Amino acid sequence: VASIGVAAKMRQRQPSSAAIASSPRATSAREPREAAVASVVAIESGMYHRRRAHVHRGRARAALSRAAPPPLERLAEIAFASALERLRDAGLDPSLGRLASTVAALSDVYTRRRERIGRDSRGAEAIAARLAFYAPRDALKIDEVLEELDAAGALPRDGDRWRVLDVGAGVGASLAGVLVRAHVRGRPRAIEATAVDADPRALDAGAELLARFARESGVVLNLSTRISDVRRLRDPDPDAEAGFDLVLTANVLNELPRADRMPLLRDLLRRLAPDGLLLVLEPGLRETTRELMAMRDALVESGAPLHVAGPCTHARPCPMLPSPRDWCHARLRGRLPTRTASLARMAGLAEQGAAYAWLALRSVPGSVALLGSWRAVSEPLRAKGKTELWACGEPGLVRLRQLDRHRGSAADLAGLERGVLFDLEPDPSGPVQAGAQRARLTTRDADADPDDAR
Repeated sequence: VASIGVAAKMRQRQPSSAAIASSPRATSAREPREAAVASVVAIESGMYHRRRAHVHRGRARAALSRAAPPPLERLAEIAFASALERLRDAGLDPSLGRLASTVAALSDVYTRRRERIGRDSRGAEAIAARLAFYAPRDALKIDEVLEELDAAGALPRDGDRWRVLDVGAGVGASLAGVLVRAHVRGRPRAIEATAVDADPRALDAGAELLARFARESGVVLNLSTRISDVRRLRDPDPDAEAGFDLVLTANVLNELPRADRMPLLRDLLRRLAPDGLLLVLEPGLRETTRELMAMRDALVESGAPLHVAGPCTHARPCPMLPSPRDWCHARLRGRLPTRTASLARMAGLAEQGAAYAWLALRSVPGSVALLGSWRAVSEPLRAKGKTELWACGEPGLVRLRQLDRHRGSAADLAGLERGVLFDLEPDPSGPVQAGAQRARLTTRDADADPDDAR
């Protein structure tokens, strides 16, 4: 066990750094958004567990949660209005109470009665609920992941136009997230997108939503839709539908037979442009997340021409897979749009912190700033007299421990949230005790230039 002294201020949207004493194996990279910890912490290797500790969420969420981007607020309003219009046109009850009830029923199907997904998610009321609630919420997931990848230099080439393929597009949530990020970052200015789904009514609803939102976002959208089972995407021509800058597939793999999942991923990788990015999102349940983690390892071990861009900060086998109790998932850090949060309250669902799993693969290595950094893979865990947090990096899985008497006045481990990235950077000023050395903990703003990370 090596002692780590950390001195940093909890800040949001602003870079900060702090002197710490850390394991000699600590490495450095760049943090896209949150600030980090203060006072004395200990680090040790071992298996991730939650024994004799409870999750400390309130303070971290209060510190790190941020308002939804203005374009996402507008997307939520458009999606809500579209949902009510579709209910009225179908002669169905457009009341908020009925809509919230359908959202709650769908949530139960997605999390507990998963064998009913194909049947219960395609009716007119289900599509309206997906538009009103799930489209804005899932667009926020895409936006947050793209924001992190943008800060890490892992997005496709900058240019005026992206070619995007959305496999299992549904009601357009993933493409809406791309439009939100394009609007916020000011590029690309045009998106040529292909949306593929087996449900024609969902595709129609998504195309209408995306057309309305694109007109207001200022991003030119040229959208084509294709009704097809995603397992039938393969074409005899190996060059068909290739050259995409960004390929998306969200909440699709878990609904396919296990034997079809890896072939689909390999096929989607083949469709990338030379510097393209494949982004996969899955539900943040243990079973679905661990399946994605295992596919990530299998792809890396196969020697396929790909490079992991996130969420992993290393290319080694996932250190959480050996324990069946562990799964590496993220939580939304931003607040839901106002309209979406209101619907969540009525449906009895959480207004923030929704869990999901993601994997980003690049066709070329490029310069990805996540490599070498550390990621928090647990919530802060409170136990008697201390706070602990599990982190994953190049050395593997480690546990950070902070005694209450060493907590700083400005920030501490309890202020970190699952998914936060931080750096441990060697400092030549010398060791502070046997087996430890000086280092600096660095964080930075996601909107800052990657070259300004230090």
